Parts: sequence; C-alpha cells; structure tokens
Amino acid sequence: DLRERRILVWGSAAIFVAGWADVSVKNVSETLFLKRIGVEFLPLAFLANAFVLMGTTSLLSALSARVDPLRLFTQALTGLAALLAVLWLAVGFGGDAAYPLLLMASKQIGTISLISFSGAMAALIDPRKAKRLLPPLLAGQTLGEILGSFASGPMGRLLDVDGLLPLAAVLLLLGAAATLP
Repeated sequence: DLRERRILVWGSAAIFVAGWADVSVKNVSETLFLKRIGVEFLPLAFLANAFVLMGTTSLLSALSARVDPLRLFTQALTGLAALLAVLWLAVGFGGDAAYPLLLMASKQIGTISLISFSGAMAALIDPRKAKRLLPPLLAGQTLGEILGSFASGPMGRLLDVDGLLPLAAVLLLLGAAATLP
C-alpha cells in the first residue's frame, strides 16, 4: 500500500538521521567531558542526567496527550537541533559548565527522538500492521547509529571534535524536514 510505503520512507529517514545525530553527539560530549572535566565526575553527570531525563520524559508524555503526535515529532527534532546549536556556541566560547550540560543533553537526544517517533507512528500505523512495519522503521535508527559511529572519527578530524555538533544539528533538521510531508 502506498501510504505504508510513504510512512516507511519518511519514518526511516527521520529516525535514521536522529540515530546518526545521537551517536555523534554522544561521542563528542563524552570525549570533551573526559578530556576537560575528568572521569571522576562522570557518575555525578550520569546521575544528574537521570533526573533530567525523568523530567523530560514526563514533559514529553504530558505534551503527547495534548499535541498532535506528528507535529510533536517534528518539533522535538527541531528543538533538539536548536539545543545543539546553543551548546555548540557554549562549547566554542569556553567555560567548563558547557561540558556537563552537553553530556546531559547527549543522553536526551535518543530518548526524546524515540519517544516522539513512537507517538507519531502510533498515530499513523494501524495496530494490526505495527508488527510488520515497526521493525524496519526502527532499523533505520540502528543504521543511523552505525553510520554515525563510523563517521564520527573522520568527520571529527575534518571538522574538529566540537564541529560534529552543528553537523548533528543539521541532521536533526533534516529529520524534521523528512516529517513534513
């Protein structure tokens, strides 16, 4: 069916670039955090992230009940791209506070994009067809993470490590653009 194929194409494309952006930002944030702050503070950053993640998932759940899930997915990807742009500027202008914030934000990207993606797919896919359509859709995220992981090294050398942040922001914007049709 044409509708299912369209959902597969745009859904896979959007979650593919979100997966790529997710792994790229994680690589950057962990590298910069360990290099600038130190491994001894990593458990505290992960603990703080867990609390922030509880808040963001609660907020996303509340929004999901009130907002069109397709728009929410587009807005989530766009908002994550904007957040990365701000964090890139914060990293560029210095200050050790940027590194823990970047690390916490990096842990949010995958969760926020996947939750909002799930809501969008639930609105579009008939539950009887979900068993057949969701696995190839989610494979898009895995492929994006694989490609992003392999591309992070060469792209980081080309753009410098923190140069992966605007690249990830552009990827998220491309994912948001894929959701528009």
